[in-house]
Amino acid sequence: MKRILLISFICACQIASAKFSMYVHPYGSIFFSTHYYVSAAGADGNSGTSTGSPWQHISKVNSSSFVAGDTISFRCGDTWNEQLKLPSSGSSGNAIVINSYNSGNKPIISGFTSISSGSWASIGGNLYTVSVGAIGATVYSNIPMITLDGFYQSVSTYPKNGRYFNINSSAHANAGDQDTINNTSTTTNNDSLLTNCPSLTGTPEVVWRPFNWVLWRGTITGQTSTAIYYNALTAPAGGATEQPVNSQGFFVQNSPAICNVLGDWAYNSSTKVLTMYFPSGPTGHTVQSSTIDTLINLNSKNWITFDGIDVQGANTYNIYSGGSTNIVFKNGKLSLAGMYGSNAQGSSTTWTFTNDTIRCINSNGLYQAFSSTAHTITNNFFDSIGCFRGMGGSGEIQYVATRGRSSNDIENNTLKHCGYIPIYWDGTNNTVQQNFVDTFGFVKDDAGGIYCGTNDMTGTIINQNIVFHGLTSAPGTSIQTDNYGIYLDDGAHNVKAIQNNTAAFCSNAGFYCHNCHEDTLQSNTFWDNGFAQDRYINDAATIANITYKFNVTASRTNSEFEVSTSASTTGHFAVRDTNYYARGTDTTNDFRKDGVAGSFNTWQTALSKDLHSTHKLVSNNADFKFVYNATAGSKTVLLSGYKWLDLKGNSFIGSITLAAFGSAVLIKNGPIGGIIFKR
Repeated sequence: MKRILLISFICACQIASAKFSMYVHPYGSIFFSTHYYVSAAGADGNSGTSTGSPWQHISKVNSSSFVAGDTISFRCGDTWNEQLKLPSSGSSGNAIVINSYNSGNKPIISGFTSISSGSWASIGGNLYTVSVGAIGATVYSNIPMITLDGFYQSVSTYPKNGRYFNINSSAHANAGDQDTINNTSTTTNNDSLLTNCPSLTGTPEVVWRPFNWVLWRGTITGQTSTAIYYNALTAPAGGATEQPVNSQGFFVQNSPAICNVLGDWAYNSSTKVLTMYFPSGPTGHTVQSSTIDTLINLNSKNWITFDGIDVQGANTYNIYSGGSTNIVFKNGKLSLAGMYGSNAQGSSTTWTFTNDTIRCINSNGLYQAFSSTAHTITNNFFDSIGCFRGMGGSGEIQYVATRGRSSNDIENNTLKHCGYIPIYWDGTNNTVQQNFVDTFGFVKDDAGGIYCGTNDMTGTIINQNIVFHGLTSAPGTSIQTDNYGIYLDDGAHNVKAIQNNTAAFCSNAGFYCHNCHEDTLQSNTFWDNGFAQDRYINDAATIANITYKFNVTASRTNSEFEVSTSASTTGHFAVRDTNYYARGTDTTNDFRKDGVAGSFNTWQTALSKDLHSTHKLVSNNADFKFVYNATAGSKTVLLSGYKWLDLKGNSFIGSITLAAFGSAVLIKNGPIGGIIFKR
């Protein structure tokens, strides 16, 4: 008779000052896990298994083997200028943990090399150069991340101040041959002439804007007073080159000839020389250059947890995976990356980012490839993602704070200052909830603070988010498109619920439906958006079965529509009723149906919709008050000594209590007995 003994216990013991844990698998196999330590003051010949005998270099970690449950702790306050390439995987319930020990600042894995002021050589005209090889850096064809005195710097550009040359014509040669952009005149948004451009030295680039939502880079091969010759670079997300379009714009970058402001820089990929402009010389300035391409290479390893690690200064990727699962990065920082804070390629599923800071990334903060799913992104702070035109990747889906596919949970994040789209996904079963988005779309436009496009969105919920200040980026464009709060693009359909959100102060619309269908919006607030609060463009004739109810839709000025539709409006809505509208006293410009402005009554009659909705007219726009709560708990907001009404008719005196991520549009109702709005 066979007896099977199933044993499951953990024994923690201290053996010869080293810390071990012993695991016995339920089926009998035994293995030990070990706690390792790494310190800048250690030595690779040490055992690495105690704080008194730590390893020194990450290369020692890379060349070692680990088992599931091992912990590798880096000493707080120390910095390593090395790539971490994990050699081993953990297992379910026994991840390999990378964390910190001791007290102080988070340990830093850095791709930066510091350039001392004595390393620079003057070449005249306040320009100084340094050989990248001479500072001990790995030599790459491009260096996209430079900091000056702790602040990250844009590469030199011309024209300056975000301006563009106009594209009058372009010519596209056979693959591998140079293409041409011609400039002979200006337009309102493209107001500079190539005749004023200096002769470009070094290895300069041209950046053109074929569409409002795309920037594309190319290496310059020649220049005249009216033309730039170039070879296009490839797009990180794939796809054919999107060639220059007449009346759109372009600019040039990365040449010493256009460095004329403190911190302007250019990198010569042929000579490996970095040039920077110092009007008073480099003395007293601290410059850092990214010199490691990938800082953490997950190397297709699985079940890895990072806790409290600061990763900064990669040439391209702070974190890269070609197909790792069950990765956790928490309580850490991802910053100052030339392209990506994190790039999850292949089938990189079940990742978690929580309580992290992701900031100052040139192209994408957290990027999730098409086949990578089930990422959890919670309680993070994103700031300054894709802020410099021309420094992100070419093509689509660049200058984005977080980009996902399906089965993602994106909750309780703050996302500020994103050059294009803060939250972008395009698949099913996503939850986008309780995020605060503020200031985006200033490098490229046709953006949404929360954006999804094209695909089936079955099971997706967009709930209790606040989106503010979708700006605009008119330079380099022929037609201004502006930006939106929540944007369903290119036929996005079957969104289960868009509910309890607030979108305000966007240059175009609070909610924008571009050919979307079978989507449900309820209990949202759209306030003071520049063109319309609620907008529909139906150029593919696919808008249908939209449910829109219990929404607050209010225009602060008479120039803003409450609703705007482009065509075939009668087929848009399965349900549209019990909504709450408000605006100033001008009733001729309230509702724009099929491109024609009209009154609320005209809208109701034409569609037989909104029959139980209300519409308030306010005699003075200053009598509106907008309040919001961008926290996960309730919040009491004090009100001035007036009686206030919300658009649902509730009265407030002295204060209003807002639910988590809630908001209200209030109308001053004057002293008791005074009414200043009319139905």
